[in-house]
Amino acid sequence: MPMTWIAAALAAVAATGADVGFTRSPTAEHGPDGVRIRFAVSRATDVAVAIEDGTGRVVRHLVAGVLGPNPPKPLTPDAFEQSILWDGTDDLGERVVGAAGRLRVRVSLGLRPRFKRFVGHTPRDLGGVRGMVVGPKGNIYIIHSFGSQHPLDGSASIVVLSRGCRYVRTIAPFPADIPDARLAGLKFIRRRDGTKVPYVYQSETRSFLPGLGDLPSQTPIVTTDGRFAFVGVQEGPRPFAQPGEARLTVIRTDGGTAPGGLLRTLVHPLTDTGAGLALSPDEKTIYAAGVRAGTHPAGPSHNFTCEYCDHPGNVWDHTIPVHCVFRLAWGDPQAKAYIGNPAKAGDDPKHLNHPIDVATDRDGNVYVADLGNNRIAVFKPGGRFAEPIGQIEVRAPQRVRVHRTTGAVYVLAGRKELSVVKFESVQTGREVWRRKVYRSRRAFIPIRRPAMALDDRIDPARVWISRPLGYVEDRGDTPGARRDLWAENRAGPRAMASVMEMSLDRPRGLLYVNNRMRYDVTTWKGESFKLPGGRMWPNSTPASAAGRFAPDGNYYLMLGTTRARVLRFGPDLKPKPFAAGRDIEKNAPGGAIAGPARDHGQGHTADARGNVYALWKKFPSTPGNHYRAYCLNKYGPDGRLLKERLVDASIPGLHAVRVDREGNIYLTVTVRRGKSLLPPGLEGQAPDAPTDPDAVNGVNMYPMMYGSIVKFGPAGGEIREGVGGIRCNYGVGRAIDVRGAEWIAPGASVVTGFSSPKGRPGTVISCVCETPCPDLDGFARVFYTDAARARVRVVDTAGNTVTAFGTYGNADAVGRGATIPLWWPQAVAVGDREAYVGDRLNRRIVVVSLDYAATETARIGQ
Repeated sequence: MPMTWIAAALAAVAATGADVGFTRSPTAEHGPDGVRIRFAVSRATDVAVAIEDGTGRVVRHLVAGVLGPNPPKPLTPDAFEQSILWDGTDDLGERVVGAAGRLRVRVSLGLRPRFKRFVGHTPRDLGGVRGMVVGPKGNIYIIHSFGSQHPLDGSASIVVLSRGCRYVRTIAPFPADIPDARLAGLKFIRRRDGTKVPYVYQSETRSFLPGLGDLPSQTPIVTTDGRFAFVGVQEGPRPFAQPGEARLTVIRTDGGTAPGGLLRTLVHPLTDTGAGLALSPDEKTIYAAGVRAGTHPAGPSHNFTCEYCDHPGNVWDHTIPVHCVFRLAWGDPQAKAYIGNPAKAGDDPKHLNHPIDVATDRDGNVYVADLGNNRIAVFKPGGRFAEPIGQIEVRAPQRVRVHRTTGAVYVLAGRKELSVVKFESVQTGREVWRRKVYRSRRAFIPIRRPAMALDDRIDPARVWISRPLGYVEDRGDTPGARRDLWAENRAGPRAMASVMEMSLDRPRGLLYVNNRMRYDVTTWKGESFKLPGGRMWPNSTPASAAGRFAPDGNYYLMLGTTRARVLRFGPDLKPKPFAAGRDIEKNAPGGAIAGPARDHGQGHTADARGNVYALWKKFPSTPGNHYRAYCLNKYGPDGRLLKERLVDASIPGLHAVRVDREGNIYLTVTVRRGKSLLPPGLEGQAPDAPTDPDAVNGVNMYPMMYGSIVKFGPAGGEIREGVGGIRCNYGVGRAIDVRGAEWIAPGASVVTGFSSPKGRPGTVISCVCETPCPDLDGFARVFYTDAARARVRVVDTAGNTVTAFGTYGNADAVGRGATIPLWWPQAVAVGDREAYVGDRLNRRIVVVSLDYAATETARIGQ
């Protein structure tokens, strides 16, 4: 009986060892039909075969994929020996001429991505500051937020700066090398290779700690024994950050969890704000002020205008001030009102009106920033209620701190124009000096108040402020120099913005990032770029502008939220209007492909012949389609519609169209094959239901984060109930068929946009704004992100998994060899020698060398 392919592969591995090599070196011989390329390998592996010119540039990507029963054509199934015919043309079908004797075939075995470098790695360059406090040794602990796709869905990190403003470390998310024993109480996902990645508690804000999402402004605390505490607001079951349960959240200053558990005292059952915290001198008692109460359960709120900032569509529900200061001990189950009446405002010595911050002095007296009464109210602690001592009148106090040696009181005051004000003491109430530090066009909304911290263990003392980030020195009777760390950071090396989209202009070696920057990938010199025409698209926002270089060498831009259109630009970024296109706006370059809005993301591309593929939202909804259903249309190089609904879907969640040179279509779609709501490897680790007994508020969003890469042939297909084909599911388990697909590769995330009919089982609606950005390389291998497992997956054109690369790591992780640290990979761009991974939350690009276990070449003679 002949040996099976699997048996032969195992025998080859045993005979040759764990690594792979050639048993027959590549040869290239001319024949009547072209160049015959032959080689043989030692065991089962993936291969890549390309034709290079004399400079090493690839002129033809012949094939790349996994050997076995189903390799990409023209590889021979179940064979270690391979024979491939090259017809003498390049990737565009043009005959390669004038290169006799200078061409060679390169055959590579076993793709082994390796770390090469970071681009834009500057963790000292911070996002929006949500809170800060000075630790016992003078380090400044800062909570900052970044990476938002739209308002209020940012991610948070906690970093430590030295007193001299040097970056020290990141403690949230926690370091990758911290022992499991130091992370008690946190959940993890174990990958099949044995490594672990943090559990995602809040998908809309990408949080690895419960409650640490797009954190409301607040004042955290640090203890002398190394505990860091803040008030985390737990995300509810609907999309976006929103009012929820607020608990004291405690970690250690090395990033680990503290003894006694992560989540402690319940501060409020429903709020949209954090709290200003203060410690008693013995560090046993905590005071909290600035909490707001929700007036009704959190729910969808896209159709109202925020009362604070007149911003339509603000997703935070209405809350009202709580007119008291709470007191709690580290082990208390719930905070209790201590000063004031939670439900009743007042201006007498025993009542408060919208208190928003609190501090203590060396004697334990409690200082309250009483915003509604324009004062700092001071109380002597003791017993069940605090005893009033006095007050300092100051207009619109936002934050308050007290010097533990001199008793001086520092107040950050103002509604639109902020000033740091120093008062001699509560006894005299004398204003010593005032320094203006910031001016805003509008008053601060409750969840975005400025932050302040005090370093009183040095002389002169430093008053840290968040707007702009820096500090003011106290030189006695006058304010000293103000250090503007925000300006310093922007004058020096800049952090990469949160990378959402990338596109590589392969012939010129230019990487376009977020539609704002481009880099020469040989020198990594970056520059901002602007498309010609000035203010061409006044109805567009950065989140709704996605640019892509296509195989035809042109740059395509999809713009718009209500009047979407695709525009074409040449390699020089000069407009190349579509002859049959439409003028959407009088000052646009004209000749645009127009259609209903597709919201955000990489919803378009073009093939090598200039045909354009664009995803459109079918709006308004039509019979037989769910809310925000999508389709893919195909247009000719002149902009004329060639095929409407080339891929038609009854659901939303079609993302990132890519097309290979054969016309095959690759889409990232919010479906999973079969009935499982989770991709392989997550079963038993993440609940396959919308509820999670271990997650705060019972929310589990893993089914909402995962979809698949779907390959359709040039004829397209359909995604709809009851059409036959491959049985799949979407949302929280609703059945859907995918007809016309050649294969479906699992594990693509983050892929949002699930929707089920209202009132039907499995109803869940999630935003379509956060979209993945995969890429096809020259061989049409798909590189796509598995963000929730901190890696990038690679599949060949036959749907076989080639490899996966990436490990979890925060901003302090060091890349080396196969260790490629990622926090939240969002976008990928691929060249012939390197892949570029946009790490959205580490705010950097990771350059990965596409190495192989073995590579040999053979010269192609005349």
